[in-house]
Amino acid sequence: MAASWVPSVDANSDFSLANIPFGIVTTAANPIPRAATAIGSYVLDLAAVSQHPDFPKLFPSLEGHRDVFAQPSLNAFAALGRPVHRERRS
Repeated sequence: MAASWVPSVDANSDFSLANIPFGIVTTAANPIPRAATAIGSYVLDLAAVSQHPDFPKLFPSLEGHRDVFAQPSLNAFAALGRPVHRERRS
């Protein structure tokens, strides 16, 4: 398993770097449904991350598709296909 910057990620974690699930989340501070991913015991808000100016440098195939993470389902992201999913997981 690759080393992680997230301290709670280890070989025994359900959400290690080898198993990064996608889902839809809401919070009390932001009740709008949006995409997220679990890493260790943390949740990363993909809608927020996708708005960072450097996001296209990290995920060039998602340029022009940042809005897929702000949707109330993962359908738009799923429709982008496996090459985009693999790039995102890397």
